[in-house]
Amino acid sequence: MERNQTINNEKTEIYLTSKIISHEVHFEELVNGIWRSNKRIVCLIYRTNSKNQPLNLGECNNGDKFTAVNQAINQGKQYIDTCNKYNW
Repeated sequence: MERNQTINNEKTEIYLTSKIISHEVHFEELVNGIWRSNKRIVCLIYRTNSKNQPLNLGECNNGDKFTAVNQAINQGKQYIDTCNKYNW
């Protein structure tokens, strides 16, 4: 259960005609009956001509959570490069 969500440190970048938006979501979550502050990094990719918008990258390629907004932006660029390479 989460409450009090706020968005901070938002960054938007256009890369090879795709739009990447990344930001921090700060929230409180209930852990063992105690509300604790937490955050996660969100990365949304809007690709040109894609039917399903946006794509939400929730983690790095290796399965780790994002630790910074710029890291998420760079991961989004790698995803776009891969899609363009294989014409997805």
